[in-house]
Amino acid sequence: MAITQKNSCHYFGPRHDGSKPAIKHGIHYTMETLRYMTPYLYSKKIIDLILKRIPINKQPFDVIETSGGIGGDTLTFAQSPYFNRILSFEPKHDRAMMLCNNLREYRIPFAFQKEPFEKTKAKVTVVRRPFETVALNSQSIVYIDPPWASPDNPKPGAYLNKTDFMTQNIKLGDDTLEDLIDSSKAARLIALKLPLAYKIKKRAGFNYEKVLLRNKMKIIFIIK
Repeated sequence: MAITQKNSCHYFGPRHDGSKPAIKHGIHYTMETLRYMTPYLYSKKIIDLILKRIPINKQPFDVIETSGGIGGDTLTFAQSPYFNRILSFEPKHDRAMMLCNNLREYRIPFAFQKEPFEKTKAKVTVVRRPFETVALNSQSIVYIDPPWASPDNPKPGAYLNKTDFMTQNIKLGDDTLEDLIDSSKAARLIALKLPLAYKIKKRAGFNYEKVLLRNKMKIIFIIK
């Protein structure tokens, strides 16, 4: 079933000015990518939870997204006044193109790059390649929303269910989630969106906080 004007707000929220975007199948989403996308209300909840854990009375933060997808969370980050720039990695060409189409539909300034990537002045920089470690500081937030199913799972994304979700050893490229946490020590906060049953190996020197978001999803906040 394609998105209609009536149900589009479940997946895609309003623009910053309150107007509704014109979302079209094949341009802004597919049924498979909707399965991976964070719906608007859940994305807004995640961003609200992040804002409660950082000092928002200072300069805006930069966000590094390890898996941008078609932009469910990217759009929410980009429309918040508390975030300065968003660097969003997405290795799959079709999803990166839909992410760019969605940013354009939401009137969010963006830059599109392949490799090597360079810093830009755009609100969002979409990097069409797998995530790689970037320079971080105390004004950086790392947002990790990896694929939940094994790459060897033969099911299309639209047919995945909770029994298909991995409970350990999720990787982005060659890096485990624990590797990504270790390489993000300089960031102010690391947020991971994971299946409810996922077991992450805690690293010394970090404070871990788990928040249940829905019956199959949890957010783990890691703060130094």
